[in-house]
Amino acid sequence: MAEGLVQITRGNLTENIIRGDIVVLDQNGHLNAVCGNSQKKAYLRSAAKPIQAIVAVREGVLEYFDITDEELAVMCASHIAEEVHIKAILSILQKISLDESALACGTDYSYDPELREKRIANHVQKRAVFHNCSGKHACMLAICKMKGWDTRTYYLPDHPVQQRILDEICNFSGLSRNQITVGIDGCGVPVFAMPLERMALMYANLAHPNFSEDYAESCQRICKAMTTYPLMVAGTGQFASVVMQVSQGNILAKPGADGIFCSHIFDRGLSVAVKMEDGNGEVLSLVMMSVYQQLGVLNAQQLEALQSFACVNNKNCRGEVVGMKESIFELEYIK
Repeated sequence: MAEGLVQITRGNLTENIIRGDIVVLDQNGHLNAVCGNSQKKAYLRSAAKPIQAIVAVREGVLEYFDITDEELAVMCASHIAEEVHIKAILSILQKISLDESALACGTDYSYDPELREKRIANHVQKRAVFHNCSGKHACMLAICKMKGWDTRTYYLPDHPVQQRILDEICNFSGLSRNQITVGIDGCGVPVFAMPLERMALMYANLAHPNFSEDYAESCQRICKAMTTYPLMVAGTGQFASVVMQVSQGNILAKPGADGIFCSHIFDRGLSVAVKMEDGNGEVLSLVMMSVYQQLGVLNAQQLEALQSFACVNNKNCRGEVVGMKESIFELEYIK
């Protein structure tokens, strides 16, 4: 059963308890700590993106089209569509001789509220390149272009690129196809459900692959791209980007929609997967900051730099502080 992870107070009353599940594995895939149900089944959502991008790296797509590591990072991203993200995605599309109309992710303004409001106020039209998954879709299109596969139907579950991705999801999770539930993600491509413990295992295998040498090189390139260019993975002020910057690449962080967060701490060999029971993604930074603090992976200077994510004011519509949002859980360590 999910545990209470975050409480929201209003005045002296605890008004809401937000529940979820957390699992921590060591680099060998052994259970290190847990809160709630380690076997909670959920969709990976955008936390799957680094694994989906493995196909492009292993197939030699980056070399074939001269795609940079910065562009690789945006292929793994859930970005807020800042200019740096837009430039990188349009660059990828130009290199593979396609334009923005080839992206089947749908259109958006940005998932960042301020940037969304600004574009609406300036009468900017929704665009596919503004969608947070446009980098992932550009990655899939690049694979299709190199392999000679149809680029018009690349998003369908039975398309060769989606089947190759499913193969890698199986490899990294250690699950067979019939053990993985496949649905359709918010951006229209297949999405994969599995126990939370297997999500953490995927990140353990991404950081410390026990596969062939070419896997190790591909995984290392993905991790290096994301931690070297953390701004590309989310955006300015976004928790995933900031924690990778502040940790100087020691922490790999990737959120997913509906309250998913996966992370790896390289110097400790620990992988974390979180699922919020109600899909509340707004409190993930609170949860992850508590996880990092309890695991002791942030020093005093890093904790200070990330303090704004560790305890959040509950404000009313006038901007007045009326309470707090704070984590309330303790990890149970497995001996």
